[in-house]
Amino acid sequence: MFGNFVKFAKEAVKAVTREENDDTDGNKEQQHEEKENNNGFASSMMGLARQAQSMAMSANDESQEGQQGQGQQGQGQHGQVAAMLQAVQSAMGGESTAKKTSTELPDGASIPRSKCDGTRKCLFIGINYYGSRAELRGCLNDVKNIKKFLKDTFKFPVDVRNLSMTLTDDSQNKGTKLYPTKENIMNAMKWLVKDAQEGDSLFFHYSGHGGTQQDIAPDTDEIDGQDETLVPVDYESTGQIVDDDIHAILVAGLPQGVRLTAIMDCCHSGSVFDLPFTYTIDGKLAIQEVDNRKKAKKRSSSSCARITQTASLTKNML
Repeated sequence: MFGNFVKFAKEAVKAVTREENDDTDGNKEQQHEEKENNNGFASSMMGLARQAQSMAMSANDESQEGQQGQGQQGQGQHGQVAAMLQAVQSAMGGESTAKKTSTELPDGASIPRSKCDGTRKCLFIGINYYGSRAELRGCLNDVKNIKKFLKDTFKFPVDVRNLSMTLTDDSQNKGTKLYPTKENIMNAMKWLVKDAQEGDSLFFHYSGHGGTQQDIAPDTDEIDGQDETLVPVDYESTGQIVDDDIHAILVAGLPQGVRLTAIMDCCHSGSVFDLPFTYTIDGKLAIQEVDNRKKAKKRSSSSCARITQTASLTKNML
């Protein structure tokens, strides 16, 4: 465990150094702030590595002396380092964070676009939450209007059973796969992207409640610390559908050359797909591009520095 901790600390420092060398864009003030955060993180990690090495030597000496009391103390220190390692890995989003698609995507310019000459497939979800405290009005009408628009304007097969699916909380849908429970919604999303091929055009429309909940480790990838969510009709018993799951189902597995168009008529919908870029319009109606990956990396580095400093203080209490 001690050896693993030292290795992890050194690799983390190397990763921060590579990010400093690679990230040459942005203004100088922002680069200086990021460098200061990274320096603090690197210093904390190396300090923990040295502490782990020292504790490893101490535990080894105690084991050789065969003193039971001291051996138990060494085991206690071993457990503390294990906890420190777990805390740092959680703060960094786990050891596999660097492998996530969302942190390795290019700027998008070279990604092939769908010619939309293949299969067209669509999914519609409308939830009014009838009889609940969260009841809405008009969500089912939204679905009807969007379906008509797609059919009349873009010739989508909204009435073809194997190419279109509609989930609403009409009483007639209760107990069927068309009732918008959490399980049914996630299964419908999987259906939408199943067997997708280059040239296909997929459409997803959701009208209902959207929400947020705390982004919990190890997948702490949110800039504001909150996951965006969709709220199924049975949310009180099954919970909400988080953006990590939405991304995993609808985005991560899409083949190149497949277009997915989504209209999310709900609160907190701007980043509910966990996409690498978002776009806003400033006061002059100019489009502003935001690279969410860089913001998430910056937050992750700052969190790691705070966690490692806390772990260091905990070590001093042993």
